[in-house]
Parts: sequence; C-alpha cells; structure tokens
Amino acid sequence: MIERRIVECERKIQRALKRLESEDAKAAVAISVSKVTQTPEVMELSKQIKEKLKEADVFDFEGKTDSKMWVLELVEELKAQIADKQSVLLLDAFNEDRVSLPLQNQNPSQLASLPVVNPPDPRTQEMINEKLKKAEDLGT
Repeated sequence: MIERRIVECERKIQRALKRLESEDAKAAVAISVSKVTQTPEVMELSKQIKEKLKEADVFDFEGKTDSKMWVLELVEELKAQIADKQSVLLLDAFNEDRVSLPLQNQNPSQLASLPVVNPPDPRTQEMINEKLKKAEDLGT
C-alpha cells in the first residue's frame, strides 16, 4: 500500500513538473533542496532523532519494550516536525523564486480561482522530502 502511494506521488510530481515546464519554463527553477532545508534548527532536530534512536536501541537491548516504544513515538514526532519545517522552507524558497519572475499572462481572476490545497500528512511529506533529496543527489 505504501509503495502504491509512493508511485502515485512520483506520478503526480512528474505531471506537475511537466505542467510547470509547459506553462512557464522559468517556473521550474532548480532550488537546492539541501541548501534550503538544512537550517540549524533542522540539524538540531536531526541530532535529537539520532540520540533518541540510540536510546531506543539501549532500551531494546535491556528488554524495556514500553520505554522503547515511547522513545520511538518521540522520534516520529521529531520527524514530523522536521518534515513540516522543511516543507515550509521549500515553499518559501519556491515562492521567492516565483516572485522574482515577471508575471506573464496571469490576471487576478486566474490567481483567485486556484483551489486551496491542504498540506499532506507528515508521513507523506517525509516521503516527498526523501524523493526530492534523491532527485537532487542524482541531479534530476
């Protein structure tokens, strides 16, 4: 089921990129994901996650399952915080790039008719961020 969602997300991303390219080639300005998303706050949260995972391993080794599960829940919360922060940073960077482009063939009525999209749940956002990171690493 997760694989199906990943494939669906990849397909949606590809369609969105093609649509951006066809509407305005400059809109798909490459944003360095790692430069935008690796703020000190995000790095600190990543450090906390690593520490909590080590703590979970110790609890697992000691046979303290309840403590391990509690720590892993904290890790999931920290991952969700990172995903939220990174998505906001990416959106801000993208919007800054869009603002720097001249508006062509867009009138206020077109902009006002855009639907409001709810942000994805943290797990989906995390998968999207992983895909973006892989794409940046591969140079696509």
